[in-house]
Formats: sequence, structure tokens, C-alpha cells
Amino acid sequence: MLNVFSMPSYEVPRDSNDPRFVQSFTVDQVHQYKQFFEEFGFIVIRDVLNNEQNEKTIREIWNFIENNSSYKRTNVLSWNTKFPGIASAGILSINPIFLQAALENRQNENIYQVFSCLMERQDLLVNHDRYGFFRPTKNVQIDNSNNIVPQTDFPQWKTKTNLHLDMNPWRYFKFDSQREDEEILSNLDYSKTKDFISENNYIGVENDCSYLPLQGLINLIDNFEDDGGFYIVPGFRKHLKSWSDSNLQLFARHKFTSTFVTIPDTDPIYNLAIRVTARAGSLIIWDQRTAHGSKFNCSSNCRFAQFLRYFPVIPTDSKRAKCRSDRIKLEVQQQNVSISELGYKLFGIQPY
Repeated sequence: MLNVFSMPSYEVPRDSNDPRFVQSFTVDQVHQYKQFFEEFGFIVIRDVLNNEQNEKTIREIWNFIENNSSYKRTNVLSWNTKFPGIASAGILSINPIFLQAALENRQNENIYQVFSCLMERQDLLVNHDRYGFFRPTKNVQIDNSNNIVPQTDFPQWKTKTNLHLDMNPWRYFKFDSQREDEEILSNLDYSKTKDFISENNYIGVENDCSYLPLQGLINLIDNFEDDGGFYIVPGFRKHLKSWSDSNLQLFARHKFTSTFVTIPDTDPIYNLAIRVTARAGSLIIWDQRTAHGSKFNCSSNCRFAQFLRYFPVIPTDSKRAKCRSDRIKLEVQQQNVSISELGYKLFGIQPY
């Protein structure tokens, strides 16, 4: 008998002061944001970065773009050349980015505090990921050599709307032990920085998972509905088992080995997904077992974001821990970035 999946639609509250945004919380509203997270599977924490930090990070993103492409930030027409990363997803670079602002944000105390409160533990490491950049696609104002050109649309710059899982749900529910995950992770030697990407999607299994798996992003500029960006199915985590049981054809494609599951756009859960709009300097965190992704830009605004994830420390006497910390020390030294007392621990350079 065919197992047909269904789940309720979750009505997510809007910001009482500005309904263009989803409801958000301050870093200190722990009880309130934990309740919201339990219901919807995600939260928005505002003002984790201040204006100066947002602007510094955006400048760094533009510097990266200009150093790795033909783009010029002041010439919109130059953005019609090869994208310096994964154009369909609006992700800059294939490998993780180790630049000053990115490293500073990863050791930000506000961000650490929220992850730590949700996970109810302090001994965390931070991952090293990439930046997100969506080009504007509609009514784009072009100033070419001081000659104002009428507003132009660039539909070819749209990213692909998608929902996915950064984990394997069938593996998560079927396996009794995370021993296999641990074996795969133990073989990472970080001789190539792509290993920092590879480590992201192994979260253990339901019967042997000692922590709450979370992902997050920093929103660096006011992000409205039409600007494109983070997209999630609220409450999905509560229905993941039922969804995975009803999607055996998808399992046949991914088996137990894939750690990235793209959800076909014919899946009815797309009808339940919402755009999570947020102010500049906001942190969005979601349960990694929740269907999420991004929706394309259909406005005249850019989107800037930084992706990040925190997870429990790995044994400091392991080969993986040493290789990982040695590679991070090398990358940090090349950037001449200051590391805080907390940063040394989050980077795995010093123990808790």
C-alpha cells in the first residue's frame, strides 16, 4: 500500500513592528526563542552583528568576488560574466572561505551563545563554509560610465529555487549506531580545504545522536520577500520520519550513502515552505533535519549571507582533530586575524 505523506501547515508569526520580516528575538530572549524553535524548527535572532560588522563583511564579499571574477561592484553589466562559485545556488566559491571577516564572525560571542543555548552545551566547534551572493534580477538600475540606462531585468541571474536535506533521513532512522559516520569523519585529513565542507552533513543517527544538529546563516543586509534567500518548511522536523517512509523512490536514488538529498519540486511540501525574511545582522538557525533551501531573487536588491554551523568538539587526541586544527592555524596565520579566547576553542586550536 502506498504511503502518502501529509503534514499540517504551520502559521509563522510576523514581526509586530515590521510585518515584512518574520518574528525575531534578541540574544537574551532564550526562553522565547527556544519555544519558537520547538514549534517551527527555526529561529531568527536579530542584531548578532552590528552595522560596522555587516558592512565589513559585505566589503570582504565584494573583494572576494572581484579577485575571483570579472565582476566590478560599481558596474552591474560586468555581473553578466562567469559567476565565481555555484551560480545556480548563489554560493561563492567551491571551497570554504578563510578571510578576515568570515573568521571573525565564526568566533562571534553572540552567535556562539545562541547555538550553545539551543544545543545545551558549551563544548562546540565552528565549521568553515562559504558566503552567499544573489544578484538582483528585476528593475536593476544600471549606471554605465555615468550614463544612466533604464532599469533592466536579468532573469538569467535567478538562482534555482530548491528544498533539500543536508543529511540522509533513511540512514538516520535505519542505522543503530553512528560508528560508520565516525569512521568516515576520522579519515578526513584536511590536506584539502574541501574536507571542511565534507564534514558538514554527518549528524549521526536517531538512536545514537548525542546533540541537536543545527545549521545557520548570517543575514548581512535587510532581506525582503522578493530578494530571494532562505526557504524552509516550518515544523518539518516533526514529520521527517513519515516523509522519509513515504519517499522510497527517492531513497532508491540516494540509498544510505548520500548526505545531500535534493527534494523534487513536485513534492507537495513546497506548498508549505516559506521565505524567512530578516534584518541585516540577523542570525537564522534551523534544525538540520528540516527541509530547507533557497528561493530565487525577483527584486532589484542583492542578497549577502554567510553560512555556518556549530557542532560538538571531537576528541582532541585524535588524528582528525590535529589535522583540522593545524589546517585552521595555517589559514588563520595567512589572514593575520586576531583570535579571541573563545575563538581558539571554537577553532579547535585549544581545548575547553
